[in-house]
Amino acid sequence: MAPDTSDFHFVQLLDFEIDREVADGPAVAVTVAAKHRNSNGVVHGSVVHALLDSVMGMQCYRAAGRHPVATAEISVHFMRPIFDGRLEARARVLHAGKRMLFVAGEVTRDGQVVAAGQATFVKVGPG
Repeated sequence: MAPDTSDFHFVQLLDFEIDREVADGPAVAVTVAAKHRNSNGVVHGSVVHALLDSVMGMQCYRAAGRHPVATAEISVHFMRPIFDGRLEARARVLHAGKRMLFVAGEVTRDGQVVAAGQATFVKVGPG
């Protein structure tokens, strides 16, 4: 029998921690573990990408009045390799239009920016 995954989300696979109660918008964090590293021992770029996509999407959802959004385009700039530690991602909406939202985000480790991204999200569904 397959496990019930109705309340299981992608971010749980990566052990992301989500704090929606931050005053200026949500934060998404992860403590680096072996499963986050590639064969070179560096945190896999897709983990950093997922951190940014998650936090930027949450911030756009909030800015869109809790209307569902989807990633239309995303760009991530990796500034230095990450081997361990705790990563935290934050984002801010640069512009919220009628249908599209433009957002920027950063991933930090010990207060130092290790990656940055920009994305475009679109409102989806009715409304």
